[in-house]
Amino acid sequence: MVAHILEKGYRFKWEATSRVTNFTDLKINDVLLDRMAGSGCVQLRFGVESGSQKTLNHLRKGQTVARIKRAVVACVGHGISANCSFITGIPGETAADREETYALISDLHALGPLVEILGPQVYRPYPGGTLYEEVKKYGLHFPASFEEWENFYDSNPTGSVFDESPGYPWLSAGENKSLPKVWEVAHYGLNWSAARNPVKKLVGFWFKNLHWRPRWFGGPDLWLFMFLRKKLLKNGI
Repeated sequence: MVAHILEKGYRFKWEATSRVTNFTDLKINDVLLDRMAGSGCVQLRFGVESGSQKTLNHLRKGQTVARIKRAVVACVGHGISANCSFITGIPGETAADREETYALISDLHALGPLVEILGPQVYRPYPGGTLYEEVKKYGLHFPASFEEWENFYDSNPTGSVFDESPGYPWLSAGENKSLPKVWEVAHYGLNWSAARNPVKKLVGFWFKNLHWRPRWFGGPDLWLFMFLRKKLLKNGI
């Protein structure tokens, strides 16, 4: 595809999804990244999911924290944005595992404004795989048909980035309350701190230093900001 775009001289920007394990000498290397950037590639999206190797192994991601960092550093080095998505609230995930995720997020964010953090959003069970079978043992009720799954998370408490509490039995009451707010602090604290808009930068500075760094996922200021955010800005996050 890259060769075709360059050969035809097309002028458009494009994005793609990849795995960090594709970043090898024989696949996505410096030569290809240069050509991708030259052909208009502006962003690669990665399902990073966790900074805990134990959790990555449990999810069968087939990737290491070191390879995650390598892929993101390579993208930034070639002027390509790296969108890194994370999840939390997985059965078996400990506070120490989450801290490893937060530490990786901080490390990736420190690489500069070309790194965009998506999440960590609270895990949502979907059919298929051992993890889904694992959560079913907790007595949760899921749709029995494909049609019911279509809109299941539209009205379910875990379906929106603005959720307040998933109510998962494998999480404590405090975790059910605080984990949905982690993405709020990460997005508005880290992503916004790298924005060009001065208002966003100010908000980002506030949440990055007063909430993200001390791992404070709550407080009246966060509640007020999110209340105004939901009321005033209907589209996007």
